[in-house]
Amino acid sequence: MHETPALLGHFLAALAYRTQKALRGAPPGFASFRAAPKARTPHELLCHMNSVLGYATTFFLGGSYREPPLPEFASEIARFHATLTELARWVAQAEPWAAIT
Repeated sequence: MHETPALLGHFLAALAYRTQKALRGAPPGFASFRAAPKARTPHELLCHMNSVLGYATTFFLGGSYREPPLPEFASEIARFHATLTELARWVAQAEPWAAIT
């Protein structure tokens, strides 16, 4: 088996773990915290991370990924984990890798 799927699977698992760890026990208002005027909020960061993962999924599925930000932080968290799970499933399969350049 090619090492790329295993390595990417490990990266995705680490991303899931680190995201969950950062969000665990977050105080109320955490989603809208802005460290500096031009810095993204945690909600905006998670939405951006979801877009990057969704775009990566298009390498396996084709098409494009354009999802609007969800108004509720908890919904954005759930969508992030669903997208991450879907990408991990595609990464674990050997067949699609032959078609990706």
